[in-house]
Amino acid sequence: APLDPDSFTGLSVDDLDDLLRSGLRFLLKLKGRGIKPERFQKRALELHAQHWHSPVDATSRQAAQAELEAIEVLHLVYRTYEDALKAEGLRDFDDLILDVTDALEHVPEFRRRCRERFRYLLVDEFQDTNRIQLDLIRLLAAEGFGNVAVVGDAKQSIYGWRDAEIENIRSRFGGKRLPLTHNRRSFQEILDCATAFIRRDPDFGDEPDLVATRGGADRPVTVVMAPDSRTEARSVAETIRRLYRSGRRFSDIAILAHSIRMLPRDFEDELRRQGIPYLTSGGSGFFDRQEIKDVLAMLRLTENPMDDGALVRVLQGPIVRLADRGLYRLAARRFGRHGMRLRDCFEASRVEGFPEMDPKVAERAAAMVDLTDRLGRLRDALTVADILNRLLEETGYLRWAELRAQRDGSPRALLNLRKVFQLASRFERELTLAGIGDFVRHLDQVIDAELPVGEATEESPADAVSLLTVHAAKGLEFPVVFLVNLRPARARDTERLFFDPDGLGFVMKNWRGEKHPRYQATSPGEPAVKLAIGERRRIVYVGLTRTMDALYVTATREEQSARDVEMGDQDHFAEILSWALAHPESASVVEAEQLELPVARPANGASADGLDVVTAVLERMEAIQPRRPELPGQPVPELQLSFSQLHDFEICPVRYRFSQVWRVPAPPDDLLPRFARATTSTELGSAVHAALAAWHSSGGDLISIYEGPEAGREMLRGYLQHPLAAAKTLGVEVEFNLRLGATRMRGVVDRICELDGRTVLVDYKTNATMDEALIEAYTTQLRLYALAAGRGLLAGGTDPRLVLFDLRRSNVIEVRQGDAAVEARVAAVSRRIGGGDFSLGPENARRPCAMCAYRPICSDALP
Repeated sequence: APLDPDSFTGLSVDDLDDLLRSGLRFLLKLKGRGIKPERFQKRALELHAQHWHSPVDATSRQAAQAELEAIEVLHLVYRTYEDALKAEGLRDFDDLILDVTDALEHVPEFRRRCRERFRYLLVDEFQDTNRIQLDLIRLLAAEGFGNVAVVGDAKQSIYGWRDAEIENIRSRFGGKRLPLTHNRRSFQEILDCATAFIRRDPDFGDEPDLVATRGGADRPVTVVMAPDSRTEARSVAETIRRLYRSGRRFSDIAILAHSIRMLPRDFEDELRRQGIPYLTSGGSGFFDRQEIKDVLAMLRLTENPMDDGALVRVLQGPIVRLADRGLYRLAARRFGRHGMRLRDCFEASRVEGFPEMDPKVAERAAAMVDLTDRLGRLRDALTVADILNRLLEETGYLRWAELRAQRDGSPRALLNLRKVFQLASRFERELTLAGIGDFVRHLDQVIDAELPVGEATEESPADAVSLLTVHAAKGLEFPVVFLVNLRPARARDTERLFFDPDGLGFVMKNWRGEKHPRYQATSPGEPAVKLAIGERRRIVYVGLTRTMDALYVTATREEQSARDVEMGDQDHFAEILSWALAHPESASVVEAEQLELPVARPANGASADGLDVVTAVLERMEAIQPRRPELPGQPVPELQLSFSQLHDFEICPVRYRFSQVWRVPAPPDDLLPRFARATTSTELGSAVHAALAAWHSSGGDLISIYEGPEAGREMLRGYLQHPLAAAKTLGVEVEFNLRLGATRMRGVVDRICELDGRTVLVDYKTNATMDEALIEAYTTQLRLYALAAGRGLLAGGTDPRLVLFDLRRSNVIEVRQGDAAVEARVAAVSRRIGGGDFSLGPENARRPCAMCAYRPICSDALP
């Protein structure tokens, strides 16, 4: 029977929703430990009674009641799951073990026959066994494991997240130890690197040396520091290209990462750009693929026309292609109108002829929404598969997927779409009366429970690079391995539910938007965090030991020199780098300034030099686009500008023409190390801004949310001490389009908040320096924001405070409004751009030519 939220007094509706989302995964873990529904309920209630025998106040009584209700809800879910399996005559993987151990324990004759049949037991990968698997071995074995041999390596125990217990091999099996120290896979220098790394774990401090039967090689270990993820990816792809040209096959090479899901897309983009065939495993996951998100959005919109999230995805997907500015203008219709949905805005815009959209975009948007509405009205007469088929065919999405498959050289998108059909067909076979709404809710539950659904597989090309997680590479070996994106380990307590039958009992993490009192008092997640920290090191060790001939370890770092890298807590890259610096005879270190990264060439092997191509483009553009003379009274052409483009023009009109008017690709910047440093600053700023946007939107722990260089973490700690951090947020990353004469200024306000009864527009900066020239430039930016607010384009009042928040120095700079000066500045720049005037003047005398990527082709570059 469905749960009635009104029947709970300790749990709120949100608590119950959180419990159901996390519960199934938690209960399946309990099952993997051999804890059945009745045992969980009985033991949890016993320990609950001990811990809450005399609550002292009303809050404690409510907390105790919430815990009691959570136990009963989880028992009901667990019991329902087990009953459903039994009714269908099914067994999950744990049942296969539990049923056998139950028979071995309670049927002596069965145990005797099994022991007679299996006189000796050999268990491989013993470090990856869990509690019930060890029980199975114990029941099959002679007393004291006397007829059992196990093979394993505690250093390679990396499945703790799946409840594998490293103590099984460390302390629970008392057999004679026979260490195997001869290695037939890797060169000696690679083994020395891996052994030195794992010895930093106190549990493996006395690990014996590994001896390579193949001997040594000439510096087979290379450690690469890159200034940003794009450069790191380009470095990897260029090295693979070089290896391939030297005689290696692509299939000799593997790129390993802790998580492909968290791996920057730059890596796959760069492999495709350079025409390098590759296969992924342990990747983003089925529900994280673009095509699956798009199709689910269409299904959701068909089932519920008022689903704002689905409508946004559909409008901005590959068929309609509504730009951010158009979506923002559409959504702006609901400012000040409480209860108005995005669909209401869409219909109001339709009545007026979609003024926010380009006519072709409007036509596509109307056709898409009309189709989902029409299919929604027919949903009771159509199967889910029928609706899916019509959505994909009539919207043109299937054709788009076919074109994408041709472009990528991979049918994965089409195969994933086919898998959606298979899921829908199986769902309807099992629930014959279910419809599209039931199917959407079923998929939502699968996503919320984080149940594993793999991507559709494709036929493997004969020769391709393997892009794998370290877990997927376990047990494999490759002549060449790239261990990439190696970041400091930051283990966190991500579990929401805990059960210790021998002590704490059941503990829930969240309650009424805060931490439950028992969770705060007991910190049940700390042991798991400690185990995760050790496991993260072992994952790196496994990655290091997958290679035979050559090992590359790469990471994005903010330091410019290897000597500047300090050993931080759990900074695995810094540890490997330290070893490489101490062993120059065994390893090479490549710093950011040494990376040889020419512009990626097409896969067909076009050999034109990048600089020559750019120069040729430049000469053609100069020939066909001379400066237009400015005539009195001549109207200024309509122009769209962002503040950064405005600022770029004021710094150097010539650079603006290269990048914005002629759109000349930047030449190779190998000889410009200072330009690489600027890219690193950009990455730091992006990481800090992303963390602030996420935190001010959804809450949580700001420091835990942040993922970037350590310098950003210190900035955020300082920010949390300022009153603005706690101010009420009205919007983050708020876009606007402001018309000033014939110019449209585009902008994004970092944050709009309310402090002391007044609206505040905040612009966050992370600059290494903040001189008067920069402050003046950012003042112009904030004054543009004030103009947008004054015209009602932003949330809050029309007379806001303007704040420039210098995060690096925890300094707040108040900016006064100055509308007239800003408008005059925009008009002057627009007139020059519209008239083709990109000449340099005295105001450009200090332009930073030394840092400009166009310096090699610019005739106006300063010496």
